[in-house]
Amino acid sequence: MSDLHKSFLKRAKQAEASLGLSSLSEEGDDLPSPLPATINFPKQTTRKRDETNHFSIHKTYENARSSFTQCQFTRGDITFEVYYQPPEVEGITYVLNHGAGSSSMTFSMMAPRLPSVLLYDMRGHGQSTTSRPPDYSLDTLTDDFQFVLKQAREKWGIKDVVLVGHSLGGAVLTNYLVKNEDNQVKGLAMIDIVEETAVHSLSAMTGYIDKLPSSFVTYDDAIQWHKKMGLLHNTFSAQISIPDLFFDRNGKLYWKMNLRDTSPFWETWFKDLSSNFVTCGENVGKLLILAGHESLDKDLMIGQMQGKFQLVVLHGGHFLQEDVPVGVAATLTDFGSKIQDPEGYMKRELGVIPKWGGKINK
Repeated sequence: MSDLHKSFLKRAKQAEASLGLSSLSEEGDDLPSPLPATINFPKQTTRKRDETNHFSIHKTYENARSSFTQCQFTRGDITFEVYYQPPEVEGITYVLNHGAGSSSMTFSMMAPRLPSVLLYDMRGHGQSTTSRPPDYSLDTLTDDFQFVLKQAREKWGIKDVVLVGHSLGGAVLTNYLVKNEDNQVKGLAMIDIVEETAVHSLSAMTGYIDKLPSSFVTYDDAIQWHKKMGLLHNTFSAQISIPDLFFDRNGKLYWKMNLRDTSPFWETWFKDLSSNFVTCGENVGKLLILAGHESLDKDLMIGQMQGKFQLVVLHGGHFLQEDVPVGVAATLTDFGSKIQDPEGYMKRELGVIPKWGGKINK
């Protein structure tokens, strides 16, 4: 680990500690992978709903949603739920895209720590609605993103952006840059997604879906189940992200998103992701944020050795933006500052005044 990386992690850990959160690790611990080959599901318990606690979690979730400017963009028979946090001063907007089976609220703890954000729920997820079984192919999801970004730019005058995608969301944003020349995209960041691991995990998806609990009694039950599965570890963040995954009917919580509907499209999701991430978007800065359990595949190893992207490893599970929101936000903020003003960043953050000519490689 470089001295620069250690210096950054020290600053991020101090930020975490000041907010009573934990914790960033300089060494990758042995954490469970996003989807292990052998899945040991925790046993389900049946209990009477604690209405007070259930309502309290739901209120926390609704308060988080209401902190954003909200609107809907309609494309055909699909209405996308969109959230916007305007900047206090003009600058970069971070456009955040969630993964399969998740929603925009996975970024709820991290978003307020960024200067400006745009989020939306992908088709079939969160608060987005559709009147028919949706097409979840990578190109269709990419076209959806292009539509939402275009509408948001027209509505709010958004200019320069950094694209940030978690898991499948990272594949969507990378594919967008492969298909489009967008000079207002200044950076691309992927959170905990590596092609080789993702493709391997898909082989276990059918067994995972077959054993998913069909419902939960309370939000707390759903949160504890996700924690026992090792999918996330931060209860505070989960109280906002988990309620967005369910609808409440007759005293039970049912999944909004049926992952089985996505199975015909899995082979399109991560094909050539690593090589595309390294090569897409001329003059676009690249950042890869991985959890401690993850490792690079061949294309990413070569790309890192060639200086094609910045790599940061944080301590947490697959949902890093939930487990260590301050750490991920600090990483993205540093990344954005470096993109906007690389020489100023080196002088301001690192105490280094460049003496060479030419531009600093992003």
